[in-house]
Amino acid sequence: MKVLVVFESMYGNTHAVAEHIAAGFSGVPGAVPVVVRAAADVTEMDLASADLLVVGAPTHARRLPTVSSRLAALQREPFGHRIDDAAYGAGVREMFATAARMAYPGGRLVAAFDTRVTGAALFTGRASTAIARCCRQIDWKLVVRPESFLVDHDSRLLAGEAARAERWGRTIAEAAAEQFVSASRS
Repeated sequence: MKVLVVFESMYGNTHAVAEHIAAGFSGVPGAVPVVVRAAADVTEMDLASADLLVVGAPTHARRLPTVSSRLAALQREPFGHRIDDAAYGAGVREMFATAARMAYPGGRLVAAFDTRVTGAALFTGRASTAIARCCRQIDWKLVVRPESFLVDHDSRLLAGEAARAERWGRTIAEAAAEQFVSASRS
């Protein structure tokens, strides 16, 4: 099974969560190699060859980032926020636009995550629900429920979220392995 973890990140939190999710796969018996890649660097070949995609983005204005929300976030750098190297270029929305034009025999297994400010999701929004919706629109099957990882109001990952991301990675690996084996027997 080929696993690709795709992320969009502005201040490095979503990038860090993606790395921790990938690390969680190594804790599962029969672990498979996992590639972690920024959405801007994902190619059509990457999408075509992956059996499982784990896709994540930060929550901007209660939703999946847009070009304008990314530009606004980039302007915060002078105020003390370090911009992730992966912040420049296309994001998850653009990756889904590419994926929607491609054919995927049998679909793809996928998991969706986001980073968002701490608080009730009703008020903060969740990019992961938009990611899950995009996946369903192109007939990709979610293997687990979308997940949020929390940051504080200064855009720092909360204590314990990195470890929780690794545990979630193990959960994805186990669920995907079951579904992958079931699908290959059919």
